[in-house]
Amino acid sequence: MKCCYCGAELDTSNFCPRCGNDVRIWKKTQFISNYLYNQGLEKAKKRELSYAAQALTLSLQYNKRNTDARNLLGVVYMEMGELYLAFSEWCISLNFQSQENDARYFLASCQQTGSQIDRMNLTIHKYNQCLQYCHQQTYDLAVIQLRKVLEQSPHLVKGHLLMALLQMREGKYDQAMESLKRVEAIDRSNPTARAYREECSRYLGRDGKVLRPKEKKQRRSLKDWYRDLQENSSMASVVNLIIGAVAGAAVVGFLVVPAIRHSQNAAQSNGLVEANATISSKAREISALNEKIDEQKQAVKDAKQEAADAQDTITSYQNLMKAYDLYRSKSYTSAGKYMEKVQRKLLDSDNKKIYDEIMAVVKTTLLKQEYNEGMTAYWQNDYKAASKSLKKVVDEEEGYDRYKAAYYLGDCYVQLKDTKQAKKYLQLCSEKSGSFIYRNRASKALKSLESSDKKSSDTEEN
Repeated sequence: MKCCYCGAELDTSNFCPRCGNDVRIWKKTQFISNYLYNQGLEKAKKRELSYAAQALTLSLQYNKRNTDARNLLGVVYMEMGELYLAFSEWCISLNFQSQENDARYFLASCQQTGSQIDRMNLTIHKYNQCLQYCHQQTYDLAVIQLRKVLEQSPHLVKGHLLMALLQMREGKYDQAMESLKRVEAIDRSNPTARAYREECSRYLGRDGKVLRPKEKKQRRSLKDWYRDLQENSSMASVVNLIIGAVAGAAVVGFLVVPAIRHSQNAAQSNGLVEANATISSKAREISALNEKIDEQKQAVKDAKQEAADAQDTITSYQNLMKAYDLYRSKSYTSAGKYMEKVQRKLLDSDNKKIYDEIMAVVKTTLLKQEYNEGMTAYWQNDYKAASKSLKKVVDEEEGYDRYKAAYYLGDCYVQLKDTKQAKKYLQLCSEKSGSFIYRNRASKALKSLESSDKKSSDTEEN
């Protein structure tokens, strides 16, 4: 046993020999967990699986890392037909102890052939369909479907219990007792099976057959009546004819017609179950195909995006090479035009350095060009084009004539009737421009805008 604090091997003392911590409670929980594991093992050997599962579950509550108890619990679940619970316990066990763990062998033996897993999934689906039929009160369909489930998974305890319950509901207590015997052959200590057995015993005789209500009339009085009738021969012949006709009608009514109806109902029920199973299977196939279609669409979309990114990368490199050649020949204006088309994020680290080197020199030229284009448009009263070019200059933190450009950009927005943007850039010029002339112009323009706003608000109030 190892210390829960430092992992050292513990001795008979109540304290860890390495870290000195008190490990009495830790030892006690380990002993209890191992005791419950041994108890569960004894119960499992006697096929008292329900009691074994309870003991092993309680053992894991005291020590969740008790892989022996967890592996045995998985084996108990598998014997009871609960394969998915068994797989869950074995996977958890492997997470706690990846080496020298029997759970790896159990999982490998179950996963060698995919048919067992497929059968497990199909059994779960069909059993859930049985429960749905029961909720819908279509008990005949539930019985038919449940028989198919038990053919595929004869160890499914809860399936046999459900079959017994359905048979008890129909008054077939002798058949229900047979289903309960199958349960007890798998799990001798199942408490639900015991409760059902006690209920069935109330309706079964010593010979194991269902008890019938006693006849109200004694046979002796019937024989006496028939003997008196035979003394009158003419009356007897007429009565015999009537009795024969009634008996024939009774045979037809109580034996032939119900048999025909039962066969028709059974055929319809089988057809309905098969139709429901086919619909469910087709629905799963359609769902799987839709998922594949979505995956293919996403793959096509991703491929198109990758192709577009690749083309953008190629274009960026081509423009960078042209800009670099023009930069070396000191044609900064032309180089700047190509640099505007380069996306820096698509470049590798070496080419990003080249990009930054070129931009450090070309940037001023580009800003000057944008400023000149903006001012040309401004003097031609093309305020929309001017605002577009001047905004590129102003957006730079420390650009070419930034605050001077801010004044003209603000004036462009004044002419375009965009008061909010006009105030923003005029305020920038009035606060940070190094030129007294442009600061003064910007301040006057701001006052003019504020007075115009005040007059318009007064007019609206009046």
